[in-house]
Amino acid sequence: MQTLLSLLKNRFAQALIVAAVLLVGIPLLKGESPLVAQDAGSPTAVATVDLNAVITQSKASQAQEQSRAGRDAARQQEGEAKNSALQKARADLDLLAPGGQARLDKEKELRAMLVEAQVWQQVSQAEETAARSREFLELYEAANAAVAAVANDRGIDIVLTAGQLP
Repeated sequence: MQTLLSLLKNRFAQALIVAAVLLVGIPLLKGESPLVAQDAGSPTAVATVDLNAVITQSKASQAQEQSRAGRDAARQQEGEAKNSALQKARADLDLLAPGGQARLDKEKELRAMLVEAQVWQQVSQAEETAARSREFLELYEAANAAVAAVANDRGIDIVLTAGQLP
């Protein structure tokens, strides 16, 4: 027999409890008895949906994954090009005599290249994070719209989510 505490830890049980509280609490706020059905002819239909499965198994999710892989490959290629340029600049620096103006100029150029590479890496990571967030939001909104359409077609009044989001 599960204890009340272990039931409360279960997300599905939490959602059912919230739904039950809402179904009982709303009539109480209106001054009505929760035991009297508002419309005895239409019981409340409740369903659950695994949004994780809906999102991750969608064609849009698979297309986004391919797009993401392409962006990752392009970003990796650009990063490798920047690293190669840095290695070449370091090798060129080693060829210059210490203390000379040419070496000082090359050291300054190398520092600028290092800063540029670091900024590029941080900006590209931030852009990718933002792109992934936008993509997930698109998937989430599309999944919710699809779930709402199915629920409406089937006459479901309350849809609870099961599982974790990706």
